Amino acid sequence: MLDEESKRFSVWLPSPRYSRDWVSAREKDEPHYWQQKVPLEEFVQGALAGRLKYAPALGLRVPLEVYAGYDQCWRCKRETGRVLELRFDIGRVLPGCADLTTDLYGFAEHYPDGERLIHTLLPPARLREVGIGQLQRRFSKTEGQAYLSNGCVHCGALQGRFFDHEFYDGGDKVLETEAVLEEAFVRRRDNRNRVYRWWFDTRPSSMPSAAPTTALSSRDCE
Repeated sequence: MLDEESKRFSVWLPSPRYSRDWVSAREKDEPHYWQQKVPLEEFVQGALAGRLKYAPALGLRVPLEVYAGYDQCWRCKRETGRVLELRFDIGRVLPGCADLTTDLYGFAEHYPDGERLIHTLLPPARLREVGIGQLQRRFSKTEGQAYLSNGCVHCGALQGRFFDHEFYDGGDKVLETEAVLEEAFVRRRDNRNRVYRWWFDTRPSSMPSAAPTTALSSRDCE
């Protein structure tokens, strides 16, 4: 792409929001459709040096943020928290990469052995510290089935997912841990679109350093 102001060419790498099937020519310059813009000369040099990478987050340990909301338990009438969103903060480790988000129910539905894995990532004792009950399968009379659910931190009663929509803002970040981003986490189609993308490494540590120079002594010049 040609930058009209600088009159220089750059390579634009699309974000997960971009699709050539529905983004019009009029909209294509919108910033949210592009996750990285790299000057052409830097892009060519970096690509040859191995800085252009595909799905670089796979197998990488990244921050896992937990967002929650708090309300009154229907049974014991005391305040309890519920996990609303889990966010793999990939962009903090790989600048320019899209983050990956899911909810508790998607975690159980799409990831193999999701219940065991969620207990490993979010131990009950850690959740209790922030006022959230144990995450486990509970039977819902309303839905007529059991599912991985939030429970009251005081009495353990199921906190039905039907009411999660009341936290339209997604809740607040209440704790953070780390997780290795495995293939199992990206089986959902929308998550695959976020992870399986080209990414250009702009971190200073990835750039080739200049060759060291050695000072010449008078004896070297003889």
